[in-house]
This record gives sequence, C-alpha cells and structure tokens, in this order.
Amino acid sequence: MGDKALQLDHLKEIYRVLKPQGCVYLAVPNKWTLIEPHFRLFFLSWLPHGLAHRYVQAMAKGTIYDCYPPSHSEITGLFKKANFIWQQYTYKALKIIPSLENPHFLVSLAAKLPVPIMMIFYPLIPSMVFLLKKHQN
Repeated sequence: MGDKALQLDHLKEIYRVLKPQGCVYLAVPNKWTLIEPHFRLFFLSWLPHGLAHRYVQAMAKGTIYDCYPPSHSEITGLFKKANFIWQQYTYKALKIIPSLENPHFLVSLAAKLPVPIMMIFYPLIPSMVFLLKKHQN
C-alpha cells in the first residue's frame, strides 16, 4: 500500500497500462473505519504513525504499522492527480456481499439498509470501492 507518494505512483502506472476503454475495480481500506482490517485493531489507522507502531507492538501484532489507508477525500484526490475519472461503488458492493459470501451478521444487516442510510455510515465502512476509467480525449 505504501505512503501517499507510492500510492500515487501505483495509480499512475495503472493509468499508463490501462487500455483506453478499460476500467479498474479498486477496493481501498478506509482510514476512518473502526477496526483496521490488516491488524484488526480498533482505531489503528486513525493514529499518527509513531503512535500506531507502538500500539501494534503493545498488542503483539507486529513491530511496525506500515499501512497508509486513505480517507475518501485523500483517495479521490489521488485519482484526480493520476488523471482517472471514477464512480463510487461502495454501496452497490455492500448490497451484493450477502449473495457472494457468508458475511458477519452486521454486514448482512447493513446490506439491507437503504443507500441514504448507508451514506450516513460511509466514513466507518471498512472498504471503499471504486470503478476507475481513463479520461476520454
């Protein structure tokens, strides 16, 4: 995942190799989710990295916190810098999860909510899902 500079480099490379009519499905961990998905610790991605390293160590989950999950505004800013156009697919993805896998009860419950209600909880959804395309010249 790398820091913001590496994330931008990665997106630029995806843009470079993407066919003109191609598209990219991208699921990105959300910085503001309550439980960080890689280490399964509450509020880990909310912390400054120095404190996050100590939290990971104190909870015996590793020695460093090397993830840099973006917020919605950070990732869409990177999409702009990489010259992508994008569509938000988080809510559509959340709606179909129960038909594809056996999710936790809370995910199944959330999938049944109307999208306007889901939007209230967007900052806490663990993954943001986007469809990226090249700008058409």
